[in-house]
Amino acid sequence: MSQNAPTADPSSPIGPVDGVTGPLVLVDISGYTTFVAETELTHSQILVAELLDAVLQSLGAHLEVSRLEGDAVFFVGGSTGPELIGWFDETYLAFHRRLRKVVAERAVHCSCQACVRAPTLTVKVIAHH
Repeated sequence: MSQNAPTADPSSPIGPVDGVTGPLVLVDISGYTTFVAETELTHSQILVAELLDAVLQSLGAHLEVSRLEGDAVFFVGGSTGPELIGWFDETYLAFHRRLRKVVAERAVHCSCQACVRAPTLTVKVIAHH
């Protein structure tokens, strides 16, 4: 995961970033709760960190990260034009490209449940303006 990726701060409020207007976007890993509850913690955390990094690298290039919380990233601000939908598509694809890459790398040397079940994860994007 990127060294500059934000970390979750439970005390920070989810809300507007000073001076930023535009949409509020939530990107959430679907299947996360079951995945983490039913797989080895060490590998599930590594996999989720890799996937969140892909989300941060993709959508973070266009919107400001407001908060990182567990399996979700809140973004704010930026454009409200048609390019926003394209950015969501790019983020979905970036997530699944990274997932395929990580699964392929781990399949060679690991058969733990986290590595085996990782392909069950996907991502959803929820936006509001």
